[in-house]
This record gives sequence, structure tokens and C-alpha cells, in this order.
Amino acid sequence: MLSRAQSAYNTFTGVSGLVETGENPLPVCDNNVAIMDQEARCKLNAMGTHYWNTIQKYPALFLDTYAGKDSKSNSREGSTAKSDAIHQSAEMELCRATASAFIRALACRLILISKFQTNGNDVPQLMMSTISAKTGQSASNESTPVALMSELEFGLKVFTRAGKALVSHSDEYYSEAYEILSLATVCWNGIRMCNVVTDEDYMSVESFDALLLLPDCAMKLPLEVAKRITQSESTLMNGKDTTCVKDEGDREKGRFLSQRIIQHLQSLEEFVNVQLDYAADEHQNGKLSCKAKASLLVNQHYLPSLARICYKHGNRFARLQDHNAAEEALRISLSATDKCLARLRQDTNATSENTDLMSSQFQEQEMRVISKQSYHVLSHVFRSVKKFEDSGKCLDCIEMCIEDQKKYDELLYNKTFAKLSDMEKCSKINQTSSVFALEGPKRQDAEEIKARARLAKHKSKVGEMCERIYLAFSRIDLRQKSCITLTADDEQYIDRQFMAMVEYLKKLMNEGSDDSQCLSPTFRLVERAPDSDKMGEMFRLVLTSARLVSSRRFSVTNIEPQVYSDPYDVLIEAMPADTPNRITIYLDNLQATLMVAKTAYDNTDEQSIKLRTKLDHKAIAMGKNVAFILRNLSDIAHSKASKRIRSESTLFPAKDSHPYDFVPLFHNACDSFAKALSLYQGLEECSEQTIEWCDLLIEIIQQSRQTVFHNKKEDAYQARYHNVVAGTMAIKAYAESTCGSYGSALKTARGAWEQDGSDLGCLTTLFYCSMRHELFSNSDINNRNEKHTVSSFSNTFLELDHALDVYLSLSKLETSNVIQSLESLLSSFPVMCKMAMGHEMLIIGLQKRMIKLTIEIASKLLPSCNLEGSVEKNQTFTLFDLISSYLASFDDMLPQFMTCEKNQLSEELICLHNMIESTLKFLLKIRDTMKGNANGAEDDIAFHDVPSFLDDSVADDEQYSDEPHSLYDTAFVKSYIGGQNECLWIAEELWNVSNRIVAADATLKTNRAMAKYVSELLTAAHDFALLSEEEYDSRLTKGHLACESFECESYSMVYIDLLSENMKGTDLSSEFSGQCLLSAIANMIDFIKVDNPQDDSFQSLEILSKAKKCMIVAIAELRTLELLGSPNTFSAVCWLTLNLLISTRDDEFCSISLSKGGLLEKLRIIVKNSSYGNQKKVAHDEGIEDKSELEHVYLLANKADQFHMRLSAKMLLTLCASEMLRTHTNFIINESNTIGFVQRKIIILSTAVEEIISTFAEVDKMMKTSSDLNASPPYSVAHIDFFVIESHNRACSLMFMGDASNAEKLLVISLNLLPLGSKEVESFGPAIRRTYRAVLGKKGGGGGGFLSMSAHDLVSLLEG
Repeated sequence: MLSRAQSAYNTFTGVSGLVETGENPLPVCDNNVAIMDQEARCKLNAMGTHYWNTIQKYPALFLDTYAGKDSKSNSREGSTAKSDAIHQSAEMELCRATASAFIRALACRLILISKFQTNGNDVPQLMMSTISAKTGQSASNESTPVALMSELEFGLKVFTRAGKALVSHSDEYYSEAYEILSLATVCWNGIRMCNVVTDEDYMSVESFDALLLLPDCAMKLPLEVAKRITQSESTLMNGKDTTCVKDEGDREKGRFLSQRIIQHLQSLEEFVNVQLDYAADEHQNGKLSCKAKASLLVNQHYLPSLARICYKHGNRFARLQDHNAAEEALRISLSATDKCLARLRQDTNATSENTDLMSSQFQEQEMRVISKQSYHVLSHVFRSVKKFEDSGKCLDCIEMCIEDQKKYDELLYNKTFAKLSDMEKCSKINQTSSVFALEGPKRQDAEEIKARARLAKHKSKVGEMCERIYLAFSRIDLRQKSCITLTADDEQYIDRQFMAMVEYLKKLMNEGSDDSQCLSPTFRLVERAPDSDKMGEMFRLVLTSARLVSSRRFSVTNIEPQVYSDPYDVLIEAMPADTPNRITIYLDNLQATLMVAKTAYDNTDEQSIKLRTKLDHKAIAMGKNVAFILRNLSDIAHSKASKRIRSESTLFPAKDSHPYDFVPLFHNACDSFAKALSLYQGLEECSEQTIEWCDLLIEIIQQSRQTVFHNKKEDAYQARYHNVVAGTMAIKAYAESTCGSYGSALKTARGAWEQDGSDLGCLTTLFYCSMRHELFSNSDINNRNEKHTVSSFSNTFLELDHALDVYLSLSKLETSNVIQSLESLLSSFPVMCKMAMGHEMLIIGLQKRMIKLTIEIASKLLPSCNLEGSVEKNQTFTLFDLISSYLASFDDMLPQFMTCEKNQLSEELICLHNMIESTLKFLLKIRDTMKGNANGAEDDIAFHDVPSFLDDSVADDEQYSDEPHSLYDTAFVKSYIGGQNECLWIAEELWNVSNRIVAADATLKTNRAMAKYVSELLTAAHDFALLSEEEYDSRLTKGHLACESFECESYSMVYIDLLSENMKGTDLSSEFSGQCLLSAIANMIDFIKVDNPQDDSFQSLEILSKAKKCMIVAIAELRTLELLGSPNTFSAVCWLTLNLLISTRDDEFCSISLSKGGLLEKLRIIVKNSSYGNQKKVAHDEGIEDKSELEHVYLLANKADQFHMRLSAKMLLTLCASEMLRTHTNFIINESNTIGFVQRKIIILSTAVEEIISTFAEVDKMMKTSSDLNASPPYSVAHIDFFVIESHNRACSLMFMGDASNAEKLLVISLNLLPLGSKEVESFGPAIRRTYRAVLGKKGGGGGGFLSMSAHDLVSLLEG
């Protein structure tokens, strides 16, 4: 219903804006405007008449009033269902009333459709005619409306009523209400244009109500409507362009409509002036005439309403900074108040009725208030536009108003008591109760009436003093803004005004404490609180004035101090000694001083620099005064509290005469001191001031705890107290360290940490103070100068570690979320790293602890974290970021970490190893924690195993799947651990660090512990390289890592096999990972090699076992990568394997690996492929640098012999001998190591008969070959003698064992070599032959002895 009524009205309004509905449009518009024809106008007019007749017929249905308040109050009572029904009924009634207003306005517009010109105007205007209504003749100079007088009066009443209904019922229809009310004003203007205006027309309240509502409606119009109205009426606004304002919100809308609103206010003023002129003669023949009624309307309705609305919009314009509009509105308001006050005084003197007197008193009081407020706002407007003289005149007018108000209040008070005395006299004479009609109900008690009068006087005094205080404040502000440079007279004027403020404030405080005692108990309880609020407001206003004056005077130095007085001193002297207001004044003075000090420190001119010291001393002095006063007040409070406790046991306990509330005092003091501390803490050269303010703030906090909160035992308060004290002490410690008091700073920082062991700021400060104490203390500097080393900051790290232990212990006890506490702790380390900038040792130590904390946090999150889901993290760095930074810093400081004794490691090297080990363990934990969707995976595998035409689509789905493929694609690993590239970078950096350690260790002559350390770093690099390729939910590295001891079953071998093609490593292996293992094995070999070949310690055995595993895995990975096909790689692997086998000192393992593992054959090929004399050199160990392959094999064979590895040594020596025979090499390394010497060692080491016979056969063959070629024999005579005797003796041994066949072979060789021996050996020829015959005889079956020499002779022969 409401929406249809609104739509119908807006439709007609829109059509009227496009089509001219009037009967006689302007001639200028005939060619450009569409005109509604006569028939259409008649139809619409008849429709409007029908609507209005229906409204008249059913007035209750179309009632546009609404009793919303009564229905709402009734809905609060009763049941819920009943209240809902009432509420729904009220809403329906509201909609009906609003729709009725639209229908009434529409009906009226349809009735008067031919009387308004609609096209081209935002608000329709009356159709005008030049024919006079009286004479019927044409008038050349005047024009009258086409509409009749009755029609205009009808339109005025209907439009006003509809507009008022829309405004009062809802806030959504201000645009329609504004248009309808504008039509009402158009009708009123038409009535005034008519030649006949009756008294009833002058007393028309509807016209005033329409004019009164228009400014408020205009202010509440939407912004688009405001722009449209302003643009359409730009010609009506005195040629001023108001569309150029482009502000936002209400300010833009207010400025668009300011001229329109001013026009409405001026129209309203004009209407009131007309009414004033009409009501000039009020009485005729002793009866109240129509003009008297008009005068009453002017006094009680028109002028007060005009003053109120003009002040309202003037104040709004002032806030919108539209100064011209505000000035005009306030001018109208002041004019209305002046006229109203003058007429009220005239009526008060003329009337004697008490009822009229009371109403005029209330109205006069309201007009006085509006007048003073208007002057205040107008003074502010003049001040804003630099019209300081006019602003001062406004303040003078305010003072005159205050004086008039004072006189009026005194006169009213005296009249009241005079009437009371007359009443008492009459009651004594007549002894009857007279009728007293001063105010209130009749027959009241006289004392109660006196109390009311005193209360009114008390209120007037309080109001007067408040107004005078504000007036003095405005004058001080005006004088300070009006003059660029204030003279001595100006300063004295300001002092006088401020003294007046202080005096009025004292009177106000006395008035509040003295006069209120004269009131009755009822009024005293009711009125005490508002007076206290006013006193507090005025006290704050005086403080504001003192602050402004004092701040300005501090910043100006060209005025002599004797010219003016300090406003704060004046205010303090006016306050009683035992009042807390003194503390408030001191604190406000402190705030003002700090503001000026901040400005002085921001500026760098000479004047500001000179002012800084003065301000600092003054601020600290005031802080000490406040602390002293609070200390005294707290002592007084303690003494009174003790007296109160003693008096509670007495019959009549004493009352506290000064019940002060210390809570706001201490809070304000703490806030002010904290602001001062924050100011000086942020300044670089104010460390001493910072220390003093810290001491003052701690003292105030402790006093507040003892005085105000001494009975509080809550844990929350205690924690807050310790937290604040700890923070203040931390600031003090930092300032002391900056000043150079390193010992005192460290002591203070420790005290702060003891106060609050959970504050990370205190932790950071403790680290900073400890670092500077260790860095700049004299003893530490001397020690470092003597040793020429960089400080390790051991004391600093002791302090930090102890503090970390305390923090972690408290976090487990006090907080339920330990992970959050650890993350907060981790976030403080970047700050400490920034403090330690330039000290690499400190940075490395901090990074090490950060890595430990990160691993601990991630470990706690891992069990409950979804690896694929989103992860919230506070820090921006990951674990790999920290490790990378740590390794970079470690690489720079590596030379200093290498300065340690032989076979010992420095602490930092050990820490690196532990950190890498813990990181690997955590990565393995992440790898093993991943579960994924096992059931789904099995289903997928079962599906893919079936050949199908869907295989291609499945492959595409897998390729574009959103599931993480790499381990480092998961959200958890990406957020807390890092990426794949970072993991690989760590492996490469470990390789670089290992190589640098090896290079540095070579200059330190082989550190056995360092070799083990390097091997562990290299195996860790191998593990990181493999883990960088780990996939999600695959565990591809399981059993292939050194940190897991290579638990894969394929690596469980009893020997090293170079021939097997089936043993392969993981697909994640790379050339880098294999090279890491080979280098690690080389360093493990260096660790195992010791001077004592009997060293079988547990550590050596552990490394030996690990080296074997590494060698097997390295060969497997290289075979997987197909790198063993490279001759250089394969040769390096073989030599490294041979060195490892010899270092194991396990003859069985080595011999099996040489024979069954194929290493011996591979070595034979390598040696055979190299040409002796121009062969590739092998450089691996000390003592065998630049040796050929054959020489290297010979040296390793000798080492195997030293380790009692007879089988292995014999195999290697056999390889050397065969190669020497093949290449006709006479000796190895030196001339003593001839072929005979090698074969002699082979014979000694051999345990098998076939091996011995083979060696002797090679010797026999070599001798025969040299004899046939007439070459020099390859063996020396001594070696031939050895072979002759040894073959004979071996044959004898075989004879004892019954092996005549092999004994015969040896004796044949012995007899063949006998002629080539020495003469001494040739003398044993007959004996050897007898032995040979004996062997042949035994072989043939005959008996007899076969030894021709005793055992003693054989031994002497061999020794010879």
C-alpha cells in the first residue's frame, strides 16, 4: 500500500517535470515545451476531486497521524504473542499514515493541476496572470496567481499537513517531503500576492510550519538530489557557483545546499518580521483581538522556533567550515533572540498572571542560552576567518549576557523570598493557610520552597562561573591566535585572564562544597554528581589553557621571564596542599613539557638545542615532585588505614575525613611517566634521561602496588606487575649499556629477567647487555689482545642458554600451547642476530640455537599436522634457510675452528656435526610419517595393472594431478623445512666445507679425528643429496642412507664384489652422491691408518664397518648410474677399494674380495694396460705419491704383509711378480726390490704346494730363457742360492708328508738352478742329488734314507 502510494505520487511528479500541466504556459516556452491538452487536464482534475471526496468520506481510513509511542509502550507489557501482534499493528498503522500523506498530496496536486507551472522547475510554480482579481482589468506592473484564494488556502493546508506527516513518520521520504513543503510555501507566497489577505491568513500556522521544516528537509536530502536542486537553481543563488565543491559525505552535501538553506532561513525570518509588523497593536477595547493572538504566536512559537533552527544550522555550518553560511544563520538567530527577549520583557512587565509569568521565564531562559551559544559559535567562526576584532566583540556580548543573566537570577531569587515572607506574614495574621502559587502544587511546605530557590541560585552560580571560565579561555585563545608576536602587554593580559579562570575555579569548588550543604537532603543527593562533573570539566579546561600558554612560552625565547608568570605555578598555589589535584597539575605540566621537548628534539636549530637541556631538567624535576607527593600521600593513607583498623574495635570508630581515590592518581602518573620514558628512549643521545625516568617509573609502580593494590593477590595482577617492572628494567639496562656502564647494565638485565622470565624483550635485552659486557669489558679485551684471537662469547652464550632454559620451563608450566611459546621465542632471534651484526661467532651461535628450536617446533607439529593441508606459520624463514645461513657463516669462520690440538675437534665442528645429524633424523621422521591414502593407492595400482584403453587417460590424469609429487611440495615441509633446491644446496655446501677442512688439515700434518669428521660430513652430504629427490609417500631413500647404516638388503654382502651386475643402488643416486661416498671412504681410510698395526679399538672397528658399507653402496650407485664403464672412474674405484681392503686388516675379507670379488683381475688389467716408465701416477697416501700402478700394488702388498694379511699380500705380490716377468722389469721402486726378492717373499708367504711349485717353476723358466738368449740372469747369485736351498728343503718337507711327486718337481728345479749358484751352494750338489735319488727310490717303492745332511748343517747353509 505504501509503496504504491509513493510510486503513484512520484510517477505524477516525473510526468509533471516532462510535460507542462498549466493552462497558460509562458510564451517563451510555447515552442520548446510539451503541453498537456485540456481534456487530459480535466480527466486528472476529476480524478483528484474523486480522491479528495473519498478522503472526506472516509476520514478514519485516510488519517495521516500516527500514535506510535503509545503502541510501543503498550507492546512492552503482556505476553510475547500479544506484543508481536501490537508491534505488527503499529507498523501497519505507520504505513497507513504515510500512504495517506502521499494520497492527500497527490489528490491536491491533481485538483490544482492547472494552477502550477511544472516543466523546467525543480519545484512547481504558480501560474500567474496580469488581470486583477478585483477589477477584472489588465494590470501592467503587477501579476496575480491564476488560482483562487480558496484554492491556495486549500493547497497550503493540505501540502503542509502531508509534508509534516512524511517528516515525522519516516526518514526515507525527505525528498518527497521537501517538494511537498515547497509547494506549501509556493501557495503561501501566492496568498501574499493576492490583494485581499484576511486576519486568518496572517495567523496561518501552516505556512510557518512549512517554512520551518524546509531547512531540516533540505539538510537531509540525498547527495544526488542536493546536486540536482543546486544546479537547477544556480540562477537563484545570487550568481554564486556552488557546484565546484567536491568534498565527501555530509560536508559536500551541506555545502551544496548551504545557499538553499540560508534562503529558507531568510524566508522564515521574513515571515516572522511580517507577523511582527502585523502584531504591532495587540489590544483593542480591553479584549484579546486577532492581532493579540498573532502577537502570542510570535512570542511563544515563531521567534523561539526561528532562533532554535537558525542556531542549529549555524552550528552545523560552522562544523562544516562553511563560514559565510554559518555567519548568516547565526545572525538571524541572534536577531530572533534579541527580539524575543525584548518582547518577553515587555510582556512580563505588562502581565500579572503567574502562569504566563512562569512560561515567559522558561522561554526567556532558553533564549538567553541560545543567544550565548550563538555568540560562542559566531566567535569561533570569526576566529577561523581571521576576523579577530569581531570575535572579540562576540565575547564582550557574551559577558554582557552573563551579567544580565546574573542580575535576572538575583532579582528572581529576591522576589521569591519576598513572596515567601509575605506568605508567612499573612498566615500569622489570618491563621489560615493561604494559597501560594509561585510554582508547583499548592499548599507546599515553605522550607521546601526555600530549598528549591536555593538550588536554583546554586545552579545559576555554578553556571555563571563555568561560563566565565570558558569566556576567559576563549579570550586567551583569541589573543594567542590574533597576534603573531605577543608583546609584554599581551602576556600580562593573558596572565590576568588566566588568573580570572583560576579564581572562578576556586569559587566553583567552594560553591560545590559549601552551598550544597544548604540544600535539603533530597536535592543534595540529586545535584551533587552534576556539580562534580562540571567542576571536573572546568578543571580540565583550566589545565588545557595552562598547557597552551606554557607550551607557547617555552618555545619563545625573546620574552623576559619576569614579564609573565608560569600558569602552572599559579594553579598549584590555588589548590589546597592536601588535594590530589596538585598531582594532576604536575602531570599535565609534565605532558606540556614533554610536548615542547619533542618539538625541540625534532628541530636542529640553535634555539632548540639550547632549550633541550632546560626542558629535560624541568621534566625530571616535576617527575620527582610527583613521586615525592605520591609517597607522602601513600604514607598518609597507610597511617589512616592503621588508625582505622585500631578504631574498628572501639564503640565509635573514627571516620576518614579525606577519602581519596588513589587509583586514578597512580594510573595517570604511570601513564605520564611511561610517555616520558617512551620519548627519551627513542632519542639517541638521551640515555641518562632514560635511566632516570626508568627509576621514577619503577618507584611509582612499586608505590601503587603498596598503596592501592596491596590487598590484591590475583595471579593476573601479579603477572602484570612483574611484566611492567621487567620491561622498564630492560629499557634501563639497554640505556646503561649504551652509556658504557656494561656491568651495571648486565646486572639490571638479569634483574629484569628474574622479574619476568617469559618476556622476550627482557631476553633480548639480557643478550645485548651480556654481549656488550663481554665485548667491551677490560679483562676480556686484554685477554684477546694477548691471544690474538676473536672472542668466542662464551659468557654471553651461558647467559642466553640459562635464560632459554628458564623460558622453556615457564612456558611448559604457564601456557597450554607450548608450540606458540616456542614460535614466539624463535621470533626474537632475528632481533638478536641484528644486534650481533659484525660478530660472526655470535651469529653462528644464534643460528645454531634457531635451528634447534625450529626442529623442536616442527617435531611437535608433525604428529598432528596434515602434510597436504594448509599450514599457518608466524616466521618467514624455514629450517633449510637457517642451515644455509649457518653453513655460509661457518665456511667464513672455518680457519679459526681448525686451530685445535692433534686428534681433537673444536666445539664448533662438533656442533655442526650434531646439527646435521639432528636435521637428518628429523627429515627421516617426516619421510616415515607420511601415510597418504593407502587404500586409494592400492585401488589405483590394481586398476592400472589391467590393460585397458583407459591407460592413456589415466596417465594424463596422473600427469595433471594436484597431489604433491615431491616431498617438498607438501604444505608442511614447504612452510617449516624448505624446498628441494635448498636441500641440495646444503649437500653441496657440506661438500665444500669438507674439502676446505681437508685442505687446511694437510698443513696441520694429518689429524686423525679430523679425517673421521670429514667422512661424516661427506656421508651427510650424500644423504642430503638423496633426500632432496625424495617423493611423497614413496620412501625411496629407505635403506639407502648412511645415517640409517645402509639397511637395504641388497647391500648385505660379505665381500666387495666388482663383478656382480645385479647389485644396484637407488634411482635417486647421482654422480655427486657417489663422489661424496668415495671421498668419505678415503677419509675413513685416513682415520684407520695408524702407526700401530695392532690398533683394534671400538672406534676403528666402527669406522671400518661403515667404510665397507659405503664402498659397497658407492659401487652400487655408480653401477646404477652406469659410471663404472669409464676407465678413470673404474680405476679410481679399484684403487680405493684396494686401499680400503688393506686398511681393514681382515685377510679373509680382503682375499675373498680380491679373488671372488674380481678386484685382483681388475687390478691386473689396470696394471697391464699401463706401460712402465710412462704410466699414470697414483697419488693417494703419504709415502706413495707419484707412484705407478705396479709400485702402488707392491707397497700395498707390503702393508698387507705388515698387517699379517698373508693371503692378500701373497696375491698382490704374485700380481707384481707376473707383471715384472711380463714386462721384464728388474726391480720395483728401488734396486733392492728385484724380481727375485718379490718371488722370495711370495714363496715365504705361500702356504699351498701348487703356489710354491708355480713360483719355483717361473724362476726356472726365467733362468732357462735368459740362458737361451745369452742374456744376463734376472736373479742375483744370492737369490739363486736361496731358490736352490729352499726348493731342496721344501722337497724334504714334502717327502716327510709323503708327497713324492711334488718333492721330485722341486728337486728337479733345485738341481737345474744349482750350477748357477755360488760355489758354496755347489758344494751341496752331491747331497741334493742323493736326496733326489732317494725321492725317486721312494717313489718307485724302495726304502732307505734320503737326507744326506743334518738339520744343523741345513740351517747354517741357509743362513750363509
